[in-house]
Amino acid sequence: MQRLPAHLDALPAASRPGDPADLYDDPTPGTGHYAWRWNDVGFVNLNVKPGFEVEPADKPGTLRRIDPRDSTGFLEAFLLSRSKSTSRQIMVLGHYPIGLDRIRDAERATFCRVLRHAQTGAGSFGGVPRLAPDWPVIAYLHGHTHDPPQQHDQDFTCPAPYDAVKIPQFNVGTPQSGSAGKHPGRIQFSLFRIGNKALDFVGVDASESDPAGPWTFINPARRAHVAAP
Repeated sequence: MQRLPAHLDALPAASRPGDPADLYDDPTPGTGHYAWRWNDVGFVNLNVKPGFEVEPADKPGTLRRIDPRDSTGFLEAFLLSRSKSTSRQIMVLGHYPIGLDRIRDAERATFCRVLRHAQTGAGSFGGVPRLAPDWPVIAYLHGHTHDPPQQHDQDFTCPAPYDAVKIPQFNVGTPQSGSAGKHPGRIQFSLFRIGNKALDFVGVDASESDPAGPWTFINPARRAHVAAP
């Protein structure tokens, strides 16, 4: 996730799909952060994780470097820019699950603080709430585990004093197939439908040799969310 959005950064604004007014870009090219509005829901891609700490390489001499590039700062800037928007809920995308130890406690707390302040109009939001007070995050979608699509058994509850923020988490599946994957010969992905008062989710398992079907549906779930989009 941290590499693909750089291609979007490289596109001139006039060449990007959709209405440019619906896209919010990080002013710093190549960060891997971007957000867009789809109908009345905001989608926010936070690169590899909500955070600001750089992960060291796995071992000396490798080129691996995991840098979220202050994605939480990007989230805050995006929400601050929504002063005239009627979109009061967001769907957040990141590579790591929120509870993973690669996201530090301080990073989780900062992420939750931004969301809570955007709900209540506190801090930098200057008395003007930008998110719904009851259910600001419809879902947090992540990968990393390469497991079949599933909803985590428990939603992520932010630490105090931001524990009013509860976030449904979904692992969207494994893109790997064939001999290199955990599930040889299978393709697995997720489908979501955002309704007025509910979020429908179903995981799909398909054969690599016949991806058009028939599909097997796994882990179907429907989650109520309180605030209408």
